[in-house]
Amino acid sequence: MDRDNLQWAVTNLAKESDGKVYITEDDGTRQELVTPSFTGAVEITGSISASTTITAGAGAIVTSGGLTVTAGGILVTAGGLHVVAGNIKENGSYYHLVKSAVFTLGGPWNTGECDFEFVSVAADHVAENLDLGALIPAKARVLDVSVRCSEAFVTAVPGVVEMLLLVGNASAGNQFIASASCNTLNEVIGMAAAGACAVAISNAVQNIWVQGDPDTNWDTISAGRLQIVITYLDLGVLLV
Repeated sequence: MDRDNLQWAVTNLAKESDGKVYITEDDGTRQELVTPSFTGAVEITGSISASTTITAGAGAIVTSGGLTVTAGGILVTAGGLHVVAGNIKENGSYYHLVKSAVFTLGGPWNTGECDFEFVSVAADHVAENLDLGALIPAKARVLDVSVRCSEAFVTAVPGVVEMLLLVGNASAGNQFIASASCNTLNEVIGMAAAGACAVAISNAVQNIWVQGDPDTNWDTISAGRLQIVITYLDLGVLLV
């Protein structure tokens, strides 16, 4: 703080007998300096060392840096605390280690409406593999993979389409779900009990692959949509 700013602070800031600090504006009006309280969504790109109260809205969105509370706490009475990256730590214990990723899967019949889509429009029903990307961080343990049919698979005739799925960590892999059909509305499939945590932890990130194998030609399918949820334990922050 240079001399001019220091002189301004001495002249305009004052702590009164009630324990509060007031600022005197140039026009003579006085304002109380208070701890910020936010009623909407707050985006934090640096770091804060203070007690922050969020009373409504989407919550505090920490996009970089961090939120450090040295006294008091974060009180969220509505909305939520959205952690974009990293984990929550309190007194040496880590929270937010169990994470889930959710995606929708479709095809040429609903192009542009899903996160990932089968692309075949061939007059055959050769299995096709979808790469959902490197979803599992290094040193993470997959806990569960579940798939729900959110729109029934049918043909234009119409007719029911049986869609066999494989889900694994490699193309055509079945480490998580091995050849299970999921094609009627609200049908849900998931990892077998014996397969829970069966895939070894890797020092590298792991991709998730989904194979779709319809019992009718791809070019006859007119509707169908899936929702996949991958849940994993992110141990990378601990296994250092």
